[in-house]
Amino acid sequence: MAESFAFDPRDLVRKPYIECPKCKQTSFGIVIVGERDFHRRCRDCGHRSRYTLPPVRKAVVYLDQFVVSNLMLVRSNSEKKVDDFYKTLYAKLLKLLRLQAIVCPFSDGHRDESLVYTSSAEQLRDSYEVFAHSISFKMFDDIRYLQILKLVERHLSDEPSAVRPIEPTDVMEGDPNVWFDRIRVSVKPLVVDGQLDALRLWREKTHAGIGDVFRNVWKTQPGRSWQYWQEKEANGWRDNFLAIYEKERQKFNDIRTGVRQPEAFDDLSPAPVVSLFTEIFHRFVKKTGSQGDAAKAMQQYFLSDAIYELPFLQIETALYATTAKKAISQVKLPTQGFSVDVNVMGCLLPYCDAMFMDREIAGLWKDIQSSAARRLPFETKVFSKASKDEFISYLDELDHAVPDEQRRFSDEVLG
Repeated sequence: MAESFAFDPRDLVRKPYIECPKCKQTSFGIVIVGERDFHRRCRDCGHRSRYTLPPVRKAVVYLDQFVVSNLMLVRSNSEKKVDDFYKTLYAKLLKLLRLQAIVCPFSDGHRDESLVYTSSAEQLRDSYEVFAHSISFKMFDDIRYLQILKLVERHLSDEPSAVRPIEPTDVMEGDPNVWFDRIRVSVKPLVVDGQLDALRLWREKTHAGIGDVFRNVWKTQPGRSWQYWQEKEANGWRDNFLAIYEKERQKFNDIRTGVRQPEAFDDLSPAPVVSLFTEIFHRFVKKTGSQGDAAKAMQQYFLSDAIYELPFLQIETALYATTAKKAISQVKLPTQGFSVDVNVMGCLLPYCDAMFMDREIAGLWKDIQSSAARRLPFETKVFSKASKDEFISYLDELDHAVPDEQRRFSDEVLG
């Protein structure tokens, strides 16, 4: 005979308990913490009440994968030796999360790095999700395409300054500026056959390519200026971007007309880059009034210097150009994670209040921002192990800045 199960609604009521306004027992606990309100229920008499929470504006703090790995060791009470810094960092981050003062979204970089290290993939995912609370950055290419569309929108607008800029919430899945409960939902990512091997191969090929350019291009041309390398990288990206579009456009057209058979289900619809160019073309048609004029204007636009205004391109080319200049006197090759770090910085830095990154990439960024001629218009604070004390001080400043009302409600709903 099947065992019966009785559900008691009182089990959903949790601490902290206060005095019930109806029965006067200290059993009036938390039932639900919503994004902008919370509900209490009495375990004894069942009385319920709803309360409004104050608005919050959280600092967006990005933690590089190596930071997450060390926080994972702290979180799991690993026997491996962990720097005391990460123990301190873990405690401070948890406190700020409870105070609803920060969010640490995860990204493509976290997902890919966690998949590669299969032995601890679930622990790594659990660790970055703890500090993200279901908030993630959109895929890197999605963010790049959003920036491209926004730049085109300003170019075609009669009042460019009136075009709304991209906000951090535009590049995130979920709204960070809401109240989080202690409860979170985690979904194990689907890994398709061959995905891990393809990811590892991409990492190896990319690292080998950077090493080849470092030894045989950057080191052999010490007379080239920083501006030369930056423009070369920008033009190289544009040429490659247009070539990818043409290749994908031709592929889809061949499948649509029956010249080529689709190899996967995704082949039945245009690649994202094709959809992007289609959207841009429609916008140029609307502006110019004819497809012929639109095609000509669009071609001139993508061959102009306008692309240099793309935030991700400004950041990534500056990082590569700085690396190129340093290569002359540097023996050590860029690390294997260098290309991923460049992607992270390029796509995410404009939308973060602070980032804690690898020493290598943080050092390059410091060099860029310390130069009046090279400085980029981004005020994001970038920390590394070389500035760990400053990072702790920054987190303390966030703690001290939490409004009294927000602090009080945090204590009330989360204990």
